Amino acid sequence: MLQLPNFEPSRKKQKGKALLIEGGGMKGAFAGGVLTAMYSEYPAANFDVILAVSAGACSAAYYVTEPSAEYLPIYRLTHIWRVELAGKRLINPWKILTGGKVLNQTFLIDYLFKKKYPIKKERFNMPGTPAFFITVSNLTTGEPEYIKATQDNIFELLKAATSLPIVTKGRQKLDFQKYGDGAILDPLPIEELLRAGYTDITVVLNNPLQYYYAPYGKLVSFLSYPTRPLLARKMYFDCHRRYNKSKDILLHPEKGQNFRIIAPLSSEMSLLESNTDKLNKTINEGIATGTEIFRKIK
Repeated sequence: MLQLPNFEPSRKKQKGKALLIEGGGMKGAFAGGVLTAMYSEYPAANFDVILAVSAGACSAAYYVTEPSAEYLPIYRLTHIWRVELAGKRLINPWKILTGGKVLNQTFLIDYLFKKKYPIKKERFNMPGTPAFFITVSNLTTGEPEYIKATQDNIFELLKAATSLPIVTKGRQKLDFQKYGDGAILDPLPIEELLRAGYTDITVVLNNPLQYYYAPYGKLVSFLSYPTRPLLARKMYFDCHRRYNKSKDILLHPEKGQNFRIIAPLSSEMSLLESNTDKLNKTINEGIATGTEIFRKIK
């Protein structure tokens, strides 16, 4: 199982700071707004490691790779959320009636992220860029993995991270393994950061802090992974427990743990919501919240 590298306090360049970004499909518009604010108020170079899940990984990829010397390009991120992801180009529920996929990964990653608003992938390999890891689910082992993004794997890795069951084909091949959305097995990997030795952690949530997962139903779990009973069982039994345990850790930190938590007070968004007004409201809330918090700590 691929894990985060351990924090090494003896290394002079390491600050011991980590950033965690939650997923949540279209709820991720909030994190997109927060990261836009952080770009100018608290750039990615402030962190040693950035770990993101699902939709959070998409926004984080822009946050990590936009150089702090430039300001306007990061607004490509909010433009993607405000304009490109609204409507039915990304999410079209009617596709399920014709055998198509509800979530169009080709449009999202191959067109938007590769061509129209290209992620500056070469920056992943540049000195000074914080290590960026994305959580994915290994569909064979039934274990979460935390894979480092590079200029060679970023697009396939984002496809894996956004391979939700049912609404996409649910899998992406990467290094001869099949992976899916990391939120199925580790939706909020705070424990992995703590295991690696990070105790100064900024957490960007897309759900309110007091929000807890309810269990997935047995039928949904089976339909998600009809040929992978191990994944279906873990989705049904473990996903909500793991998420809720992470929330308990954030709400009740132990001595020596410092969590800076940015979360919406409430949310009108759902996993597949693409209403323009709701998207803009959520993005604006993220920008305002992020600006207020990080302007105080510059």
